[in-house]
Amino acid sequence: MTNKTPSSFPVKQYLCPRCNSELIRFVFDAECDGLTNGANLIRSKKGVLHDSFDEYVRTSEAAKWICKECFDCGIVVLGKI
Repeated sequence: MTNKTPSSFPVKQYLCPRCNSELIRFVFDAECDGLTNGANLIRSKKGVLHDSFDEYVRTSEAAKWICKECFDCGIVVLGKI
């Protein structure tokens, strides 16, 4: 029997677009369009990780992500997987 705690985000595996690392962390800051909207996008497996600075500036209210391996970062947007 294992003592694993179930994840609060039972989602598909998100990979860093730069280094393909699995060490992605999601960030919901004050500019985010609501924790619920961002979390639902990630949970629904419809989120795509974008690391374009222009996209980040135009969509600063989106949920954000950071790679703990290479420290690349960006936003989570709705898109095809």
